[in-house]
Amino acid sequence: MQETFAQIFFSIDNYNSKLGQFKSWISTIAVRQSINVLRKNNYLKDIQPITDDNNYSESIIPKLNELSYNAFQSLIFEMPIGYKTIVLLYYIEGYTHNEISSILDISVNTSKSQLNRGLVWLNKNVGHKLKEYIHG
Repeated sequence: MQETFAQIFFSIDNYNSKLGQFKSWISTIAVRQSINVLRKNNYLKDIQPITDDNNYSESIIPKLNELSYNAFQSLIFEMPIGYKTIVLLYYIEGYTHNEISSILDISVNTSKSQLNRGLVWLNKNVGHKLKEYIHG
């Protein structure tokens, strides 16, 4: 967080309101700084491609959409870092697989497979808890 604020402070002269909102600019810096920390600490080394083409988003995503922000944070906190990174970049930040592959220096297929693995993990590890989180 401190590195993000420092980067914002040092880069404030580069902000151009014609290119987007200030909040979006700050968010982009925060995401990139977070990814740099993941890279620096080798947390992204565990990202491995898989060949499983199942689409788990059809079963888990609608359920996740029913969660409150705090409940979603609790569930995501438990995820392995590689899965969590891709799930957050794709679903929360709205990046495409092409953008994620560029940001993380991985292949598009690896991004897709990690997202799939993350959804499988959510389905397996917290799918049974969703009813509790949703309905109290």
